[in-house]
Parts: sequence; structure tokens; C-alpha cells
Amino acid sequence: MADRAVKQQLILGIDPGLNITGYGLIQQSGRLLQAVEFGVIRSRREDDFFDKLHRIFDQVGDLARQYQPDVVAVENIFVSRNS
Repeated sequence: MADRAVKQQLILGIDPGLNITGYGLIQQSGRLLQAVEFGVIRSRREDDFFDKLHRIFDQVGDLARQYQPDVVAVENIFVSRNS
């Protein structure tokens, strides 16, 4: 039987939101998945739209530079109104 190299990759998942953006880093080794880091990026409600986007951009960039993921997955944005 031939040796098969176990595929390993680091995945950065992002759950986008303007006020709260969730993220998680998962290490995949073959079929095994292991959580590496997870958290949220919070924006202040009183910040304007562009300040919120800038904060998210900066912090996702920091995560990418620190962990250097192999893959990035971004969840579709779901827009609704809180009642």
C-alpha cells in the first residue's frame, strides 16, 4: 500500500457583521479538525460605517499576518432587522 501524505492546512473562517465579526482558525490534518483560535471583532455602534470597516480590515489583516492561513472562508452576509 502506498504512503499517502496527510493533507494539512490552516483555515480562517469569518462570520461577517458590521458591529460584530466572528472569526475562527481551524487546523485540518487529514480528517482531524482542531480549533486553534476564535473570537470576535467588535465595532462601536456610534462609529460610522467606514470606521467600522477599517477596524474589521485591520484586525482581519492582523490575524492573516500572525497565522498565515492556507485558506480563508467567508460566510454569506445575512441582513435582517432586530425588532
